[in-house]
Amino acid sequence: MSQYCTLDDLQGILPNTVVIGTNLQTKNVNVLESRALFMIEQAAGLIDSYITTIYRVPLMKYKEPDYSESTITFVEFYPPPVVLINARLAAANIYDYIMMAQQTPNISEWGKNQRALAFDDLREIQSGAIQLKGQELVGLRFVRTELFDPSRVPAKPPVPPTQRQAGQ
Repeated sequence: MSQYCTLDDLQGILPNTVVIGTNLQTKNVNVLESRALFMIEQAAGLIDSYITTIYRVPLMKYKEPDYSESTITFVEFYPPPVVLINARLAAANIYDYIMMAQQTPNISEWGKNQRALAFDDLREIQSGAIQLKGQELVGLRFVRTELFDPSRVPAKPPVPPTQRQAGQ
């Protein structure tokens, strides 16, 4: 399964009170890395299911030149909105996972907000308002359907002879 964000991306989205670590006995660690990676994979699967009609999934990294060094090197990236969407969905699931044990109802407002932001971005990708850089299109979302289905193109009605003479 694919993962479009890293644990560092996920930790950047989570509130400071939620810490990802390898041992729950360590001070301030709330979530194990294995649980966080599982949540990232689940969120990536959801992203793939949303955009599979438009882009080939799993998404591939694209290369971009890095001019900060004296020699030009290339750095690989996933498309930026997908990294943020993946981190937001995973962070919302982790936060709600922690909240389930502590309060009722078991879905937090913070988690709802993060999901809403992620799904808004996913809908913009589906509608074509956001295009993913370096990805292969497989859907016809960005092309007028009349170009592929000539039977739907309305035929131009013939001009009656009386109107042709009047226009000359």
